[in-house]
Amino acid sequence: MWFSKSVVALACGMVFSFLSCGSVKPPATPPKEIPMVTFGYGGGFAGKEHSYTITDKGWVYSGDGEISPYKYLGRIQATRAAQLVQLFSTLGLDQIDYRRPDNTYFFVGYSDDKARYRIVWSNHREVETKVTDYYQLLMDVIKPFVKK
Repeated sequence: MWFSKSVVALACGMVFSFLSCGSVKPPATPPKEIPMVTFGYGGGFAGKEHSYTITDKGWVYSGDGEISPYKYLGRIQATRAAQLVQLFSTLGLDQIDYRRPDNTYFFVGYSDDKARYRIVWSNHREVETKVTDYYQLLMDVIKPFVKK
């Protein structure tokens, strides 16, 4: 008899712990105080900008400028995301002041509650290789979230 009560209690505990382990839904827009990298491309005939954002918590967003600045795409592992966000400063990209968009351009930036940086270029030969390599790394990370 005691065995069946313990099994029921254990089963109830497992059910409640399973229900309480649901993942936290990310905010519709990333809070500005959370460190994040934003990158993408823009320009052309329509002059639209398309951006992607990865927060250090692993939330991945996409946006089309002013029309829909943020759309939640999914999540990557938080430790990986934090490393990607920190890499902006580690590479010294926060020391680069380069904003030269042309008809079409690429950009990568970092922001948190204390600082905001943005690098904009049109031709990959214009900027340091570490900028374009970092941009390509970020694009590779979000590739599974982008529909073709």
